[in-house]
Amino acid sequence: METRLITTMEGGNQHTERVSEYIPVEGLEEIGLRFNDGKATADLTFPSYGYYQVTLEGSDSAASLSFWVMDERWRYDASAAVLPETLEIMLDKKTYNPGETARARVLGNFDGTLLLTVETRKTLYHDVAVTKGKEAEFTWDVTEEMAPNSWVTAHLVRPAVSREESWSAHRAFSAVQLNVYMAKYALSVDITAPLKLKPRAENDFAIQLTDSAGRAVKGEVVLMLVDDGVLGLTRFQTPNPVLYFTKRRGLGMFVYDAYDQLIPLVWDNLRLLKPGGGDFAEDGIAKANLSPVRAKRFEVLTVCKRLTTDNNGNVKFSFVLPEFSGRARLMAVAAAESAYGAQEAFFNVSNSVVVEHSLPRVVAPGDSFESQLMLFNKTGAPLDVELDVKISGPLSIAGTQTDADAGSAMRKSLSLPETDRVFAVPLLLEAADEFGVSEISVSARYRDGVTEVHTEIPVRPPFPSITEGGGAVVKPNASEKIQLPADWMPGTLRASVTMSGLPEIGVTEAMDFLVHYPYGCLEQTTSSGWALLSLPDLVSAVDPNLATRSQLADALAKRIAIIQSLQSYYGSFSMWPGSGESRWASIFATHFLVACDRRGVPVPDGTLSRAMGNLRQLISAVP
Repeated sequence: METRLITTMEGGNQHTERVSEYIPVEGLEEIGLRFNDGKATADLTFPSYGYYQVTLEGSDSAASLSFWVMDERWRYDASAAVLPETLEIMLDKKTYNPGETARARVLGNFDGTLLLTVETRKTLYHDVAVTKGKEAEFTWDVTEEMAPNSWVTAHLVRPAVSREESWSAHRAFSAVQLNVYMAKYALSVDITAPLKLKPRAENDFAIQLTDSAGRAVKGEVVLMLVDDGVLGLTRFQTPNPVLYFTKRRGLGMFVYDAYDQLIPLVWDNLRLLKPGGGDFAEDGIAKANLSPVRAKRFEVLTVCKRLTTDNNGNVKFSFVLPEFSGRARLMAVAAAESAYGAQEAFFNVSNSVVVEHSLPRVVAPGDSFESQLMLFNKTGAPLDVELDVKISGPLSIAGTQTDADAGSAMRKSLSLPETDRVFAVPLLLEAADEFGVSEISVSARYRDGVTEVHTEIPVRPPFPSITEGGGAVVKPNASEKIQLPADWMPGTLRASVTMSGLPEIGVTEAMDFLVHYPYGCLEQTTSSGWALLSLPDLVSAVDPNLATRSQLADALAKRIAIIQSLQSYYGSFSMWPGSGESRWASIFATHFLVACDRRGVPVPDGTLSRAMGNLRQLISAVP
C-alpha cells in the first residue's frame, strides 16, 4: 500500500500525518475529527481558511482541497447592509407542502416593532413582535391558499427620538417569496419507446399517466416529435403546464404609511430615460433587401398527435417518420381533470445509410462550384449502394445532358466500407444565366432499404434591391401611361400604383417619422427640417402641435439653431457636438440652409457664408 502524507492548515498552523490508506473527505467535519483525536473542532477560530492536501511520499505528486470553515454565527447579517431601510427575511426551507410549518427569521438594523404578514391577494397570516437583538422569529402553518406561492412581508418601525446621536432610518421593509408545492396537480408521464427510431417506418411508443400517489388515471395527451437541433436554435423548452399554472404570482398588496410623507427617501423629480428607435425606417429597410427568390432549405421534422388514454392510464401509438437523420425530441403534455404533467425523451433517428449534401446557401446566375455528397455506413459491414442524383431548375451537373423538363441526372455504383467514416462523392455544379429555385434529389438504394434527400437551393439575381418611383397628375376623363423599366432581370420586377386625390398618400408615416425622430444628430435634424420646409401642410396634418404657421416657423428656427451650433469656425459641420467634421453631413446641411435662404426663412449670414466657403474648398479638393 502506498504511503500518503495528509497535511492540513488552519489559521496559519500546519499539521501533517502519515497514513497508509486513502481517507475520503465527505465534508469539513471529517477533517476536524481526523486531526482533533475524534473531538469536535470547537477551538477553531471562525471563520477560518484552510486546505487539505494529499502527497505521495517521495514523489512530487499531490492533490489538495481548499475550504472555508464557518458556522451559522458567521452567516450574512443584515446589520452590515448598505441600506439601513432594508430587512433580511430567512425562511427555513425553499419549498413547502400544505400542512407543514414554516419558520421565518427576520434580521434588521435596529430594534423596534415588527409586523410580519403572509399575503397573496389578501392577508393569510399576520403577527406582531418586538425585536430583540435586531431580530425576531415567526412560525405559521402552510395552507393550500398559499400555493403556488405567497409573499412574506416584514415591516419594522421604531419611534423617532429627538437629539439622536446619529440620524438613521426609522422604518425598514422587505418581502420574500414562499413557494408551496401542490402535488395533487402534478401528473407523472412515463414514455416507453425504442432506443433508436427509423425514418419511413413504423415506430411504436407507449405512455402511462399516474397521479402523485402512483395511481393510474385517464387523461388526454398531446405529443410532438420535433428535430431537436431546430429547437436548440431558440433553446425551446418542453411545455410544462404544471409550471405554467403554478408560476410565480406577484405581490398583490401594498403597504401604506406616513413615513415617506414625513421623510422622503427618494427624490420624486428624477428624470427617466426613454428609449428611442426608428421602427418605421428599420422595418422598411429590412423588407426592401429581401430577395425575390426564396427556397425551402430543408423540411423540419414535426409530427404531432392527440390521444386519450384508457382507464388504466395507458395508450399505445406509432409515428411514421419522414426522411430524417439526427436527434429528435418527443414532447408529451398531459391533462387529467385538474392535474397536469409533461415529459420529454430524446432519440437518434437514422437509416442504414445517411446521406448529407454540402451546398452553399445561395448561388448567382453563371456560378459554378464543387459540392460533396457525404455517405455514412451505419450497418457495420461492407455495403453496395446505387446512387442517383437528379437536379431540376437553373442548376445542373457539369458534363451531363440537361433536359428542359427532367433537368440533369447522374447514376453511380458505390461500395461503402464497413466503417461509418464519411465516404465523399464530389459533384461539379453550374448555374445557368437565369434565376429560380433548383431542387436536388439524392437517392441511395442498398440491400435493405433506400435513403432519399431533397434539398432546395435558390439561384438569386446578382443585383441589390432597386426602387424607382415617380408621380403624375391625371386629369378627369384622361389617361396616363406609366413606363416600367425594360432592362431589369426578367421576373424580378414588382410594381405598385397608388392613386388618390390627396397628395400625401404613401408618405404620411415617413413624414411623421422624420418630424418626431427622438435623436438630434446633424443628419436627423436636417432631415426633419426638410420636412418642415418642403411640406408644411402635411406636417400640420401629422402633428397638431404644428398646426399654425407660427408654430411651423418656430420649429424650423429651432432646427436651424441646432445646425448652427454644430458648425465649426471654418464652416464645416459635425454630426454630434464635439465630434469631428463630417463632409457628407456638411454638404447635406449646407444644401438645406441654402434652400431656407431662398424661401425667405431667416438664416444667420455668418453661418451660411462660412458653410458656402467650406463647400467651395471641398469642391476644389475633388480630383
